[in-house]
Amino acid sequence: MAHFTRRRTSWPRGYAPTGDDLKDIDVRTTDAVNGDGGGTYTPSAPIEIEGAGVGVTGLWTFYDDVVVEPAGAARFVFDKNTVDDAFVLRSGHNGRARSYVEQCAKAFPARTTDVTTSSYIRSRFPGARIPLPFRTLNGATLATLNFRFSVGESHADVPAQLPRFRVIRVSDDGAIASLRAMDATTSVDGFQSFVTPASGAAWYDSGNIQTYLYTCNQNNVIDVEAYSYLAEFVDEDGSDAWSTAGNAVTSLVASYTGLPYVDSRD
Repeated sequence: MAHFTRRRTSWPRGYAPTGDDLKDIDVRTTDAVNGDGGGTYTPSAPIEIEGAGVGVTGLWTFYDDVVVEPAGAARFVFDKNTVDDAFVLRSGHNGRARSYVEQCAKAFPARTTDVTTSSYIRSRFPGARIPLPFRTLNGATLATLNFRFSVGESHADVPAQLPRFRVIRVSDDGAIASLRAMDATTSVDGFQSFVTPASGAAWYDSGNIQTYLYTCNQNNVIDVEAYSYLAEFVDEDGSDAWSTAGNAVTSLVASYTGLPYVDSRD
């Protein structure tokens, strides 16, 4: 159905509207969009607007899919140059949760690690402390960080000190704060140790990838203007620790919730 056309091309002075004129005007009036009072409409065909377009200064809410099919190149342009310009997802929207895999080859303190050709790093000595950068999303909440690692050599017994894990933030003046509060499994400085396996063979696990899930519960709303964020892996140590091939950290999987906006860089 096309848009309304005029009932008559002209209304000369003295013309007496007919009953059909009045009925047609009445029907068109009830079918017209109420621009002031609003309403609910079910058009039988799309409403297409060309020319100068549409300007909206208030809230515009879509209750279904929005499909953009431009004839040529098209962009959404934020032209007010404000800091918080963004596409925002409502609280609870499943698009506000996201996970990222971070390869660990980029973190290579030469004194403590060797970078391999397989995109992971291996500790050079038992007890090596390895800082690991990972991707952060400003304003989001870091829920968990999953450490992926492998044991470098077989063990007759379980090491006295198994690897330890933590996630921290560092302020511009160097102050360190853990992203997990102290509890029965977490030290005062935020470290957690790998759960003791049944045997040295179970600990080695044929060199397969193992994981440790670190759950954050404090200081974990990301603020990249005030802090840097790091994961830390401290390798096994003490009696029965490895002697030839150190343990390797392969990657980190960061899971975020509460993403406040949609960013083309994410």
